[in-house]
Amino acid sequence: MSPKPNRKSTDSIAHVPLERQSDRRRSQLVEITARLIEAEGVDAVTLARVAELAECSRALVYRYFSNVRELLDTVLLRFVEEMGDSLISDDVVEVFATAASADGDPDPPRQFLAQIFDVFERVGIAGIVVLNSSLVAGTNDEAQSIRRLAMQPYEGALEGLGADETEVDLLFGMLVSNTYFVVDYWRRGSLTRDEAIDLCLASSSALLRAFSERAQQ
Repeated sequence: MSPKPNRKSTDSIAHVPLERQSDRRRSQLVEITARLIEAEGVDAVTLARVAELAECSRALVYRYFSNVRELLDTVLLRFVEEMGDSLISDDVVEVFATAASADGDPDPPRQFLAQIFDVFERVGIAGIVVLNSSLVAGTNDEAQSIRRLAMQPYEGALEGLGADETEVDLLFGMLVSNTYFVVDYWRRGSLTRDEAIDLCLASSSALLRAFSERAQQ
């Protein structure tokens, strides 16, 4: 069972009647789902629950999404696309190499993480909740394809540290899970943004450094 983020009251997502325009309705359903995930976790998402929060019929939700997995995949894809628009692959390679170095300058990795937190503040954290969940549980082909898309900017950087295909998958999953749990504490108010970024930097750098050193042996 997926962990429940426990960040927001569901009061903030109740009673959101849908607009009449088709594409806007679809976007609203995705946004309602994202808010539900942030408030109660992935396991709380059902088409009936989304219909209730959207004040529409279940049949209308089915018109746009044939099942819960398709809805979750859309939330994840929105997050991945937003992240992709904010990050540059060449920067990722340099940042990971710096983070894995014992005497590397911490400023570039920290600025990189700050960009990621900017995305969380713009679109919320539902995407990383779904991504973390998809790394833990078996998912369909579409979810795996989106996960590969999410991993794409980081593959070259991890391969540059000596990781093979399997190790890239493992390292990416560990970095996502690490970030998810830190972000969860941040959104609950247990950490400030700066504290969360610093903790992500310390733990991610330690992981990358340990792997790089092992790969060089």
